[in-house]
Amino acid sequence: MSDITPNKQQRKAIEHPPAPLMILAGAGTGKTFTLEHRIVYLIKYYQVNPANILTITYTEKA
Repeated sequence: MSDITPNKQQRKAIEHPPAPLMILAGAGTGKTFTLEHRIVYLIKYYQVNPANILTITYTEKA
């Protein structure tokens, strides 16, 4: 993970309670960065088992 600090909107998504969450934003806005930090947050602060985390991303190249 990088040394970049999440902005207010990213922090809100990262700290969202353990529940389904959709992050919808344009290219280059930090979606992958936010998802990475959210996964770490869920594991660290909510003891979520990584096997119970599903992350799906979509790209037109897929």
